[in-house]
Amino acid sequence: MTDIDEAEVTTELVVATGEAATLGYPDWTYAVSTRVQAVQGVGTWIVVAYRADEGAVVSLFDHVEVDRRVQMSTDKLLTAQGEECMGIKCTVARSGKFRIEYSYDIDEAIKWANQVFSGLEPAELVEILRPQDL
Repeated sequence: MTDIDEAEVTTELVVATGEAATLGYPDWTYAVSTRVQAVQGVGTWIVVAYRADEGAVVSLFDHVEVDRRVQMSTDKLLTAQGEECMGIKCTVARSGKFRIEYSYDIDEAIKWANQVFSGLEPAELVEILRPQDL
């Protein structure tokens, strides 16, 4: 484990994920941010927002600050888990409940985060990342 304030970084990720969800749906109910660390130092991250049963991939292209916060906090949490950690998934409910999951299996981490770049349609990605009950 590295020397970070894990509670502070987790809080930053939860807040940034919620702010990103607001960009997708102002009345969001759940959001999921993921990051896969497929190659040392190279990662891919994405946020999906949900409103009831409807979900959408959030475009962070024009929202550099929120994008940077999701990227940096997921990177810090992955680094803290050690180099064998391949991915992170943060599920946030609008009620404030959240769950952080780590994957040490690269295939699972890629399934969480990277499939959108492998030809999967956003609707299919939304289904894969659909949050389970918190």
